[in-house]
Amino acid sequence: MGYEGNDLREFVEKERLVQERALEREMEREEKAKEMEREERAVEREMRKQQLEVKRLKLQMQGNKKKKDTDLCKPSLPKLPIFNDVTDSIDAYILRFERLAVSAGWSKDIWAVSLAPLLQGKALETYEHLSPVEAKDFDCVKEALLRCFKCTSEGYRLRFRNCKFFKNETAQQFGNRLKNNLKRWVELADCEETFDDLFDLILVEQFLNACDRNMVIFLKEHEMKTFDQVVKYAEMYMEAHINYGKKGFSDSHEKQGVSESEVMTGDSKGKTGVDSDRKVTARNCYVCGRGNHLAKDCFERFGGPKRKGVSKGATEKAAVVGHGGKLMVDKGTVEGVEVNVFRDPGCTMVLVKETFVPKLKFTGKHVGLKMANNQVFRYPEAIVDVVSPYFTGETLAVCMPDPI
Repeated sequence: MGYEGNDLREFVEKERLVQERALEREMEREEKAKEMEREERAVEREMRKQQLEVKRLKLQMQGNKKKKDTDLCKPSLPKLPIFNDVTDSIDAYILRFERLAVSAGWSKDIWAVSLAPLLQGKALETYEHLSPVEAKDFDCVKEALLRCFKCTSEGYRLRFRNCKFFKNETAQQFGNRLKNNLKRWVELADCEETFDDLFDLILVEQFLNACDRNMVIFLKEHEMKTFDQVVKYAEMYMEAHINYGKKGFSDSHEKQGVSESEVMTGDSKGKTGVDSDRKVTARNCYVCGRGNHLAKDCFERFGGPKRKGVSKGATEKAAVVGHGGKLMVDKGTVEGVEVNVFRDPGCTMVLVKETFVPKLKFTGKHVGLKMANNQVFRYPEAIVDVVSPYFTGETLAVCMPDPI
């Protein structure tokens, strides 16, 4: 174009600036186009979000309306009465509470807190003795209450074995109660509901019934679960007690599973499989010569009148009558209850008033008791704790309505 020198340089510089401005304008146009596109997309997203929110609110309103209609048609649940440990059964009460809680749709986390206001007396004391963590766990609270009221495996076993018809009870009701006792016994014994485990459970029970009291205590202390374990530990017990099962070996009040009163009266035939006509060798007291007690229990040994020169009737009278013709009665306790204790050297069994003995102490057996006029009466037998000047400890006793 005829430019030279400075003119050429100026022309080139101007062209360069023009091209740069054109490039900047093009980039600005592209940036504006992208910005508008982003804004349009944001508006679309906001519109979609608002549409979804409107749909969610509509669905929520429809659901609340249906729930409200359902609640209006649903009957109100009755309130549970406060537990009474005298008239109510704790296992039946807890079962009723669980069914009510499930029907009401309560979370299990609040079951323990909801049960606490319904307790009183012994049940409330048991709940108060739990730790704060255990008091919030319904399973822990349930286990503690059942244990407090003796609802254990042994308790349900005795209920099942001693179950009888209640007054005005139907056969269906009795059958359901019997079935529930058996089911609870199996559950609390940690026994699986299979033939082998149930077979083991029955064998263990029958084996324990055939053992004497000391062996039963030994086996239960070791918490035997299977029949083979019971037999193994029973063999160990018999090896440790060399004279076990031999003639003359007996428990303090039992002889090879037969109570002493049954042996003395011959009233055990058909009940334990022992022949009631067998002869029992009785030992005589070497102090006075009589055979109704041992020397360690002889009244004459402790300063009483000697047998020599005194008739049998006079000796027996002197053993129970003190100065002034009064009976020698001392103070003692039976199961923690203060009672009058009377020692009769002519009696071969402990007698106690039936009202002093808790139901759980009864063995389930009835023993024959021979009176002074040779009449034989049958009374329930129990294991009681006695504290007296003559004897202190646990002993078998015959429970009479009124031992005069």
